[in-house]
Amino acid sequence: MKIDNLLKEVNILKKEAQNEEIQIKVKKLKREKEEIEKDKNITKELNSLEKVIEEEDIIDEKLLKEITLRTPKNISLNSIEINSNVIDIKGIGEDKFSIAQFEHNLNEAEKFKDVFVSNISFGENNYNFSLIISLKEEDVRNNEDNSEREN
Repeated sequence: MKIDNLLKEVNILKKEAQNEEIQIKVKKLKREKEEIEKDKNITKELNSLEKVIEEEDIIDEKLLKEITLRTPKNISLNSIEINSNVIDIKGIGEDKFSIAQFEHNLNEAEKFKDVFVSNISFGENNYNFSLIISLKEEDVRNNEDNSEREN
């Protein structure tokens, strides 16, 4: 008797499993599971890329803030390039005095070892300039240590 009941239940379950609606739902769930796995993999890749970007970030927000706070009103920065412990700034100033004031302001910052204007040229009513900043060795190491701790 029990075996007959169990066999009937098995047959009912087989019929339900073979039901077209259930098959469609199962296929849909499998597709959704695959999409979730793809999303998880994409998230992992994005997180890895974010870590790489953070590790390669030599200059931090504090240094950028230090530079921008010391930039006179009539100075416009076009680019900031960072190589190891050197920052190369290219910009435009309304006059030579403003550029000299910018250099002076940056020289007063404790984080910077040396600041000098490497080039000034006049063009289209403004002065184009390049300015080189050498970071103090301990600040370079601190920036590298901070980015390691954040990871």
